Amino acid sequence: MKIPAVLLMFLLLSNILFGTPSAYVTNSGDNTVSVIDVTSNAVVATIGVGASPYFIAATPDKSQVYVVNLNGNSVSVIDASTNTVSTTIPVGGLPQFIAITPDGKQAYVANSSDNTVSVIDTTSNTVTTTVPVGAFPLWVDISFDGKQTYVINDSDSSVSIIDTASNTVTATVIVGIGAGSGSLFSAITPDDTKLYVTNLNIATVSVVDTSLKTVIATIDVGNLPYFIAITPDGKQAYVSNVGDMTVSVIDTTTNTVTKTVSVGEQPEFIAITPDGKQAYIINNLDGTVSVIDTVTNTVTATIIVSIGPGNTPSYVVITSNGEDAYVTNTVDNTVSVIDTSTNTVTSTVGVGVSPLFIALTTLSPPPSPSPNLPLEEFLYNINRIRPIYNTELEAAKNILKCPGL
Repeated sequence: MKIPAVLLMFLLLSNILFGTPSAYVTNSGDNTVSVIDVTSNAVVATIGVGASPYFIAATPDKSQVYVVNLNGNSVSVIDASTNTVSTTIPVGGLPQFIAITPDGKQAYVANSSDNTVSVIDTTSNTVTTTVPVGAFPLWVDISFDGKQTYVINDSDSSVSIIDTASNTVTATVIVGIGAGSGSLFSAITPDDTKLYVTNLNIATVSVVDTSLKTVIATIDVGNLPYFIAITPDGKQAYVSNVGDMTVSVIDTTTNTVTKTVSVGEQPEFIAITPDGKQAYIINNLDGTVSVIDTVTNTVTATIIVSIGPGNTPSYVVITSNGEDAYVTNTVDNTVSVIDTSTNTVTSTVGVGVSPLFIALTTLSPPPSPSPNLPLEEFLYNINRIRPIYNTELEAAKNILKCPGL
């Protein structure tokens, strides 16, 4: 039986409008990015990038994916509609982490060896300015309103606050006890009022008031606090303590630890489901992922993702619908897919050599105007996405031979 033309067009346009979700995986060992179709969990493309691809991030409209090349001192830009590198951007020395503004217009790259941040215009894909910051900048966070960029400087344990309009440092906040504290990662509350920073070497988390630009609290946590993630409602922060196999749960209202949860060996990165109900913690040295119920703050599952000595899970991301978690397994060159409803591994995908980080992407439909979205930003997003839709729509017309549609 033939499929009616109208139904076929509906199916084609549905794919155009809602896109095929993909997971982009950086493979540091062979200088590639694997692209996984997350509907089939199959690798659909392998893209050559720069030397030692490390962190990766997608623009909010999901049209471009930015890959930081750690030893290449560059950023590869992938066109998500064709899965090809559209350009390679030279940046500073030893770039590690990157963050993109909510409007998608600028990307900030921390250059660890030369104490700068490269600011990339995502329309021209050129560096528009290089901002001097603290010693050995590592992690980059951007406020939800897009007005401030927070750069965590590891060597002098400071936070450089960059105004995204002028791209100048407006304040430098010392966290921990200053140099030697080992400040690594941060997380921002959804209301943009507080920034939480982990201090690895002194077992604390510093709380920065983003308006006052000063530390308002220092919280004692477990041994060697590493990563931190905050629930979508902003009420709880989860800190992985690599030195004592625990996660500290912080009440962000009182800035106190309300519970310490035992997990696996060397817990590192954390991801929280969009509904805020579950936190997934990578246990780097025992090949597992611990799942914490954020209501009871107890471990409800321990999932084996990597079997054998040294087969280390490295990073975890969760799909926007919250249905699946994707975990990179660096030593055995795979990505594990976890069903978050059953907390079981449903697929193991072979990728490149030494996979590290993942960015999830889908070509979303053009946004609708809203009272909270400035007209300029709405039109910008429309113009960014339009070429993709026009191309796909013409393809659909050709398939159906309906040029008058």
